[in-house]
Amino acid sequence: IVNTISGIAWSPMGLQSMYAATKAALNMLGLTLRYELWDDNIKVNSATPGTTATAIFTDVKAPDYAQTPMQSAARILTGVRNNQRLICGDDNDLEGSKNAMSPDPAIQKGLDDYFLEVARDRKQGKFRF
Repeated sequence: IVNTISGIAWSPMGLQSMYAATKAALNMLGLTLRYELWDDNIKVNSATPGTTATAIFTDVKAPDYAQTPMQSAARILTGVRNNQRLICGDDNDLEGSKNAMSPDPAIQKGLDDYFLEVARDRKQGKFRF
């Protein structure tokens, strides 16, 4: 079982609180089921697709660093094959997952500054990551 979550599970993007909460909850559900079902030989993983150039970018251009769906799928399938508990579809999601709960004050300040700026921009109708 592969639950498709999102890097937003640990990245509090302004004006997306419900989406972030559902992805974080799905991640924790999957991680909990992973250990409940392990001895029944049922493997459960959570996977982020990463920033992927799909139809989600109909109104805005996909970022230059967006990967193809095939690249995302290949990375996720490698994670499934290796039975990773959390599979990050791209390096940005991987880095974000590492930094999300960092006790480093410099990382915390950088994240606070970034997410506050994103929230302010989004409140003004400026879409950004």
